[in-house]
Amino acid sequence: YRGWYIDNVILNIVGSDMLFTESFSSTNLASWSRAAGAGNWASDGSALRSWRIGNDDNILYAGDANWSNYTASFDFRYNKQGPYFNNVELYLRYLNRDNFVKVDVENYYGFWRLKYLVRVATNNSEQGWIYEFRKTNSPVENTWYNLKVKAETNTFTVFFNGEPVGGFTSEDFPYSKGKIAVGARAVQLGIWEPQKGYYFIDDDE
Repeated sequence: YRGWYIDNVILNIVGSDMLFTESFSSTNLASWSRAAGAGNWASDGSALRSWRIGNDDNILYAGDANWSNYTASFDFRYNKQGPYFNNVELYLRYLNRDNFVKVDVENYYGFWRLKYLVRVATNNSEQGWIYEFRKTNSPVENTWYNLKVKAETNTFTVFFNGEPVGGFTSEDFPYSKGKIAVGARAVQLGIWEPQKGYYFIDDDE
């Protein structure tokens, strides 16, 4: 899958100054580590590109495991959308691929939404919808958008293009500290036809 771009990753400790910033102006990704997935990650000197994305977690993480209450954000742009959920993901309180809090943008069968997921000890313990886009302002190709999340104690506030759009509180996540990460997934929606909607080749007809 042809993927998308991420740029301007910024992290601020709540109530303090900027702690971490990444503009991907260098092709060197030495401060980032790959945790999982079959996708490719590379900086072209102006943005982070993700392509040949798999249908499982594709994670690139950075930062300090002792970071606690903070606000993290990034800009993203779709190079090409296809018959996929087109997930672009921001991870907070990231310990490893088995323990994290995640907010993502996804195309849920033609309805673009923001979703959260809390994973504890490999189990997806909490998840839900945060915000649903109107058809007229759904993410499109070749346009930059900004996703930002403020993590304070166990409460997470979500912003899209600078506007607050919702939030959630985690009752299950036991960790108050962690790194940040970015991610992408290309889980197939199926084949689209107006009369059938999304379907797969092996579906019963």
